Amino acid sequence: MLIELDLDAQGRVRWSKIRKGLEAQFDREVLAAIRRWTFEAPRKIAPDQQIASVRLLRLRFDLALD
Repeated sequence: MLIELDLDAQGRVRWSKIRKGLEAQFDREVLAAIRRWTFEAPRKIAPDQQIASVRLLRLRFDLALD
């Protein structure tokens, strides 16, 4: 999967969008989970100032059938 993320200055997800998905219901569940994640704070413009950023996140799933 390839997901586009817009992060605020604290690394929280403001919005996310599937760029390359798997299946509609699975994609929705992944987006719901990612909205609860917090990422390392985005780029800094000065030691005490951070800015928002857009990132691409690649997730790989290996499904095993037992």
